[in-house]
Amino acid sequence: MQNAEEIYSKRKLKSSGQSTIVSISLVLFMLGCIGLVILISDRLAVFIKENVSMDVYLKDNVKEVNAIELQKGLDTKGFVKSTNFISKDQAIENLKKDLDPDENFVSFLGDYNPLPSSITVNLNAAYANNDSLVWIEKSILENKGVKEVVYQKSMIDMINENVRTISFYLLCFSGLLLLVAIALINNTIRLSIYSKRFIIKTMELVGATHWFIKKPFIYTGVLHGIYGSLIAILMLLGIMFLIQNEIPDLINFRDIELFGSLFGSVLFIGVLISWLSTSFAVSKYLKLRTGELY
Repeated sequence: MQNAEEIYSKRKLKSSGQSTIVSISLVLFMLGCIGLVILISDRLAVFIKENVSMDVYLKDNVKEVNAIELQKGLDTKGFVKSTNFISKDQAIENLKKDLDPDENFVSFLGDYNPLPSSITVNLNAAYANNDSLVWIEKSILENKGVKEVVYQKSMIDMINENVRTISFYLLCFSGLLLLVAIALINNTIRLSIYSKRFIIKTMELVGATHWFIKKPFIYTGVLHGIYGSLIAILMLLGIMFLIQNEIPDLINFRDIELFGSLFGSVLFIGVLISWLSTSFAVSKYLKLRTGELY
């Protein structure tokens, strides 16, 4: 039967392995979150740009049939993602909804409707910049039924500038976090190996080769890296489900490329850092003299 000391040692060893796995998984989860943001940043930029709209206001003498024909013509253009026609009646109804119901400012107008029909145009992301919008505006104004085209130039400039700035800072932050992740996982594994330094030295003294000593530690370290990576991947899946529920256009669970690149990177980094850190830590204690272990 095992004595109390052996049972305590096994429990301590098991607890040490579990804490190592948890530490690795948390660090990889943080790194994976940044990787996820980088991977979907392009989609996020596209999503934001495609929600920038141009309002095409039509002249009062344009019939609804002609307006719908103009809308269908715009739908065929390469720069258009989607369009939405708003008739004069719908425009006045929208205005009534936006105004305070207790203060009906449009009631005094009677049957007169001063609001024009309009077509809201959402552009493809590649055309959501002021250079493209200038010639798009000119091409739309060539239609005789169009009165004016309205869009927010300053907001489009601000969106493009913010996208560039955020992309730059994300790249810098992800590089810094990668270094921090390597350092944290390395220190966690070194502390785990530190508790076994006397076992390592004893094996060397009885004649075991360095590779024979390293092999079980590296095997355990790689397993810890795999387990930690899998836990991190499960947590990332939870985050992705939350994002998908809030903004469905950002994440498509049928996108194998997104999943493969993100989860594959997390698994590769977890295994690689665990393997190298374990190997270096064991080599360090093999080089020390017996007296230096204390």
